[in-house]
Amino acid sequence: MALQFRIQLKHISKPPVWRRLLIPDSFTFRQFHYAIQLAFDWATEHLYQFQKQAYDNNWCIGEPEKDGMMSFFSNPTTPAKKIKVKKFLEEHLINKFVYVYDFGDDWIHEIVLEDINTDRIKHPVCLDGKGATPPENCGGPYRYEWLKSIMANPTPTNEEMAQLTWAFEEYSMDNGVEDENGILQYEDPEDVGWKQFDIKAVDLEDINYGLENFASYEKDFDEMYDDGIDN
Repeated sequence: MALQFRIQLKHISKPPVWRRLLIPDSFTFRQFHYAIQLAFDWATEHLYQFQKQAYDNNWCIGEPEKDGMMSFFSNPTTPAKKIKVKKFLEEHLINKFVYVYDFGDDWIHEIVLEDINTDRIKHPVCLDGKGATPPENCGGPYRYEWLKSIMANPTPTNEEMAQLTWAFEEYSMDNGVEDENGILQYEDPEDVGWKQFDIKAVDLEDINYGLENFASYEKDFDEMYDDGIDN
């Protein structure tokens, strides 16, 4: 069996950013976390948690930290690698919840269980989606919306240009050279990252290529979590 979810980033519009994801019914919440990371092209650099609502006092599933810092935000964290998604949702009669990624930028994903079907799949599959994933570490959804408004402005200020250059640097075609104002300049102005970034682009073929290699991805990150986090 397989679980079908629609996962949408909150507080982002025009276009909205969402993915329709199919995962095996055997998956744990940690495996679900990996699948979301691949589907949204996040970099698995930050902490995460699944909750009924973001930072509430209900259940919390993620990676418990050695220093217990996350107890400041919510109830004690239940280890994600120990909880099966399907069983947990059925036992708690849940079909809607959230996934929070990066407790600084606060990328809050609203998750809706759409279907439980008889498909037998060996790895997650991204069925559909809309909207490019924002740049990692650009400041969160509200700052991303602000950056998009600057991109649409034909005459941004030098300070705004510097903010765009910093936020979208990973998309630049070359490294550029800083001018006297600290703004990166490129041999070809069209090489600058924010001009390369397409807010509507979703490459399902590339996403599913990553998901096809899920086992290798899982192995690498399991080693990171299990070596660095006290469960």
